[in-house]
Amino acid sequence: MNRRWAPVAVLWLFPLVAVALLVGVVLAVVALGAQIFGGYATRALLQWTAVPLAVAIGIGAWRALRIKPEPAEGIELTPAEHPALWAEVNRLAAVAQTDPPERIVVVAEVNASVAEVAGRRELELGLPLVATFTIGQLRAILAHELGQHAGGDTAAGARELRRVAFLAYVRANADVLWRWFFTAYLHLYALAAGPSSRAAELRADALSAAVAGPRVAAESLRALRRADVAWEHTFDAYVPLFELSGRRASLGEAMRRIIEANRGDVDEAVDALIAEESSAAADTHPPLRERIARFQARIATDPFQPEDPAADRPATELFTGGTAWLDVAEGELLAQDRPLVGWDALIAAGMRGAVDVEAEELGASIRRLGLGDGGLDSVLRLIDDSSEGGVVARVGGDDPDARETTIELVASPLLSALMDAGAARVEPSWSRPAEFVAPDGAPLGLEERLSDAIDRTDSAELRSWLAERGVDVGSARVASGASPERWLAAMSHMKGPWDGRRDVHLWSSGILALPPLDKATVKANKDQISEKHQHPRLYQAVGAGPVAGRSLPEALWWDASRITGGDVNGRLKLAVRFDLDDAEPLHLTGTLETATIDSPDDVAAAMLYLMAPKG
Repeated sequence: MNRRWAPVAVLWLFPLVAVALLVGVVLAVVALGAQIFGGYATRALLQWTAVPLAVAIGIGAWRALRIKPEPAEGIELTPAEHPALWAEVNRLAAVAQTDPPERIVVVAEVNASVAEVAGRRELELGLPLVATFTIGQLRAILAHELGQHAGGDTAAGARELRRVAFLAYVRANADVLWRWFFTAYLHLYALAAGPSSRAAELRADALSAAVAGPRVAAESLRALRRADVAWEHTFDAYVPLFELSGRRASLGEAMRRIIEANRGDVDEAVDALIAEESSAAADTHPPLRERIARFQARIATDPFQPEDPAADRPATELFTGGTAWLDVAEGELLAQDRPLVGWDALIAAGMRGAVDVEAEELGASIRRLGLGDGGLDSVLRLIDDSSEGGVVARVGGDDPDARETTIELVASPLLSALMDAGAARVEPSWSRPAEFVAPDGAPLGLEERLSDAIDRTDSAELRSWLAERGVDVGSARVASGASPERWLAAMSHMKGPWDGRRDVHLWSSGILALPPLDKATVKANKDQISEKHQHPRLYQAVGAGPVAGRSLPEALWWDASRITGGDVNGRLKLAVRFDLDDAEPLHLTGTLETATIDSPDDVAAAMLYLMAPKG
């Protein structure tokens, strides 16, 4: 605690420093003006130097005073609902000689933390930790966090919140002339706070080792990085299948199976993350490798490990309902209200949905170019047509990997047809990408046959191979409704046949214009430099889904079946026309504040998909 005075002094002096700087600038400009410049030049110089500084300080103070810390958002765990967890937390708080938290909240982060909000202690537990930790590892993490309470660090952070915010807001609102000064002062604060923050972490680690034992405490830090690796891979490789399949599966199970099936690779990634972690004088935490090394040194001098038969049991056993409760919690925190299924079924449905999506998009492109009806026969005719550079140039375009891209896209409608005929299935795997195989599990060999057909500009053998497997090439199409309504893209602050501005989402089933944006949102977005500030609002609407969006008051909907064509122009600002079969064209226009997700190219592709002739 003896080094805590340094950051406190830097923060408490900042208002005086800021005001002194402003007064000094004013006096210097006035004195300089009296000696060299006239009254007009002095006023201009003040407007250039002192006024922006005063505005930044004023706005910073106003925003800092208005800060109201909000309670953690997530799933609150009450003592009545989860008595075993609370008993463990209360026991650890007694060991730490501190009061237990008043709230425990599960959040969708690979982390655990404590805070004081309006005088109330809160403990946040990351869902990935609950899903993958043992009881002993979770106990070590809980003891560490309660050690922060015991050391008074969270209380100090709560007291200093407004002063830190004041400094950050002044820096954010300062112009180029003064931002360097406040950046330097913020760095000075970080340098002053770093040593005491790192010392607080090490004190909390000591409590963790005393409660759980140094071996388990060290392993809990590695388990934290292990959960991070598994969580990221789960979201990159598996969560996209939720939307494609219209279902969800247990994220906790996915993380555990990824770790179990790839233990060597995961541990290698964890070792690399720990070894490559940087360290600096302003860091609030010591590097993980240093903390682990301290635990290992303690093992050498004091190998005591508390006896606890439950330490190696899954942490979910501390939660009423165990893994079943975790599955429900995942649905509340992360996913739409989709049916919960097993991973084998979800992977199969998701991969089927993915090839159907690509098949639908390829079929729409074929219809838009007037090359056929988009069915399987018209796809195979692309292979036979050598004009305009052949199928690779038509489908792959200027992509450096045009050939691989073409094979992947053209394979999609073929795979869809093979699965409809019962001649292919999905084989899930946790140690390698899932793949399409023959019903008996043998390799399908589709890519090789497709590559050979492209080389020969002749689909005859490929057609025969498909026919042998029960595929009727002449009538095969993507199954109607094989995939649920798919989100394609979104645009914010659009103008159209309505007053004001709306966020517009493009779904495979139609165009959704959400209720008009309120004036406060419009003003806030005009004041923001980056359009990324709008992305959370747009993604939240994606997560809610088209049914919920259509049910909102004042929401507008145009069904895809009504769209017969249109045009996209984005030379100066986005301008779109959707031709409708039963009404005047729908005109949409972007504004200076229009943000797109995922990218303008994705938006253009989504529009062209909706405008394509229907099959």
